[in-house]
Amino acid sequence: MPAPASAKPKTILVCTVGGSPGPIRSAIRHLEPEILRFLVTFDHPEASPPWKGSASEARTLAAELDLGPEGTRWELVEVVPDDVDRIYNTARSILRALREQYAKAKIVVDFTGGTKAMSAGLLNAALDDPEIEVQLMAGRRDDTNKTVPGSERPVRLRFDGLAARRALNQADALWSIHAYAAAARILEAALRALVQAGEAHAELVMTVERAWRASQCFAAWDRLDYAGAKLAYESGALRRIPALARFDHPLRKLADRERRLPLLLLDLWHNACRCAVREEYDDAVARCYRLVEATAQFLLRDRFKIDTSDLRLDRVLDRIPAKERDAWTKRKMAGLLDAWRLFLWLAPADDPIKSRLEVDAVDGKPMGQLDEWIKARNYSLFAHGFEPVGRDGWEQVRRWLERYWLDGIWLRLGRPDELPQLPTSLSELTEAV
Repeated sequence: MPAPASAKPKTILVCTVGGSPGPIRSAIRHLEPEILRFLVTFDHPEASPPWKGSASEARTLAAELDLGPEGTRWELVEVVPDDVDRIYNTARSILRALREQYAKAKIVVDFTGGTKAMSAGLLNAALDDPEIEVQLMAGRRDDTNKTVPGSERPVRLRFDGLAARRALNQADALWSIHAYAAAARILEAALRALVQAGEAHAELVMTVERAWRASQCFAAWDRLDYAGAKLAYESGALRRIPALARFDHPLRKLADRERRLPLLLLDLWHNACRCAVREEYDDAVARCYRLVEATAQFLLRDRFKIDTSDLRLDRVLDRIPAKERDAWTKRKMAGLLDAWRLFLWLAPADDPIKSRLEVDAVDGKPMGQLDEWIKARNYSLFAHGFEPVGRDGWEQVRRWLERYWLDGIWLRLGRPDELPQLPTSLSELTEAV
């Protein structure tokens, strides 16, 4: 018989129990699990027709195999006999809890016993974790086509391909909100299970690996780790995939510290929009703040050789309004709004960016609108206040960026680089499977 449950069990068995516990008896004897969970039904004498559950069968089996008191190494988990959804949810919770508590243990699921709904619910819950082993008990059959008691042997079932396709579907849903890191974790587990199986279809392995590497690449890109994204892109040969080839040139440029500007500015805008898709509005506004600030810094450095972190304005003092000169001679640095003020003073009257930002709009001057949303940002939790920006705050920022930066400033920086938004679908990588 199995040894008493230890703090770190090697094997855990989760199984459905029906009116014939013989196969489960054989499963326990073969596996010798330290921990067991029996999915059972209880008696319902008031039902119509009366329902005799399997809980008593499981308790009898535990006593026969000397498994100790209930609640120690083994427990009964009641399920509704014919409700697949509820059985699935119950089984999923049990398996997750066991995985969290015993991360290194082998978890085996046996769905031989119980109703068809019990088997279906437990099996589908098991398929959510590619590392769970699934088995049923099979044996010799007599002349009446019934299994001969005591002849049962565990037969491990392979669902690696099914689980991998399920992982691809889950990853595709995560890509739709640019959650590439979460998709990469799911795909990595599915790929590991496929490789360990050793019998999987080669094309499926290639597809899951390709999707995993693409997820790694865009996860790194999304967190602004361009070097890491470039490494994943190249090691995964992603440029060979037509749908991803368009990211080759911009990624190589972003990964080059000497060449990344001003393309980096457009990528910050795309990054902010991805945050908004995930409803991470404070993160989105923070990126927009940095984008507007970095744009002013780039323009001052590119056109006037001025570094906002180390101001040296002797050459341009005559172009600063007289009433401002004394204060600016003492400045060592310039923040976002002051950097833009300085640029507008220095830019010639016919400069298209200057003209764009000084136009008299119906809803106020652009710089006044910029000042308003920056004030709102400053009261946010990510700046100097305690309140989140929220959707309304993001919408105010988005409108300004689209109107004055995307359709105005960016188009007049004189750089033809194109950068598409990161993809939201895995279908072009997986449709062949």
